[in-house]
Amino acid sequence: MNIPPLAGVCSYEEAARAGYGVEENVGYMLRYAWIEKRMMELGLFWMNPTPEWEVKEAFSLHLWLDTEHAGMFRDRISEMRNPPPRMDVSPDERLDRFFDELLTAPTTLAKLVGLYGVLKPALLAAYQRHVAESNPIIDYPTARIIGWMMAEEEKMIAWG
Repeated sequence: MNIPPLAGVCSYEEAARAGYGVEENVGYMLRYAWIEKRMMELGLFWMNPTPEWEVKEAFSLHLWLDTEHAGMFRDRISEMRNPPPRMDVSPDERLDRFFDELLTAPTTLAKLVGLYGVLKPALLAAYQRHVAESNPIIDYPTARIIGWMMAEEEKMIAWG
């Protein structure tokens, strides 16, 4: 009988990978949560002035998913740090400048290109890198939620 090791999560070699320390991991997740929150805000701000009904429908679904993602990160961070760090402050002013610029996109096309052609693909790449570099056993809970997020981000990018 061939029984997969480590509950089928990974090989022993993969489990020996150092991965991220708690502080580094929480730092990345604070950044991800902030980005997800700001993407939700973009959808809210863009909803009313966007004339295309189909785009409004997508913004509605996608901002809800972004809100869910931000909440998952907040919960995970709170599991890893007690008391949890402040999550209502920006981790990087450069991110805020980017979002401020994106917020003023003058056309629907500019909004779609900025969100689905630039931001979401960069975030998806960061998620993929995070899972690839983290320890699959020690940080299974984070990899699990990021896995769901990656699948949803891929669908959102495909729509965009």
